[in-house]
Amino acid sequence: MATAPTVIPLDAIAPGTHPGEVIRRYLSMRKLTQHVAASLLPMSRTNFTEMLAGHRGVTADSAITLGALFQTGADYWMTIQSRYDMHRARQRKSRREAE
Repeated sequence: MATAPTVIPLDAIAPGTHPGEVIRRYLSMRKLTQHVAASLLPMSRTNFTEMLAGHRGVTADSAITLGALFQTGADYWMTIQSRYDMHRARQRKSRREAE
């Protein structure tokens, strides 16, 4: 009997966590290299590297792909991205108010 894939619960991911950090955790859990994962995704290696480094966000298209690769569903990745975006927006607002 096959075991279900491990999914990191959303409540275990801090709101300010960039999706790239979560992707790196999944790569580690699945024992996948960045190179192998990039070859499985229909995006350029550069875009994937930028996502892992926190310089590029998850789009709806990449969420669908990541959801299929890690068996999490696309909404999982969109939720992580949305939480990250809201966290950053709140930080910017707080900084503006403090000035």
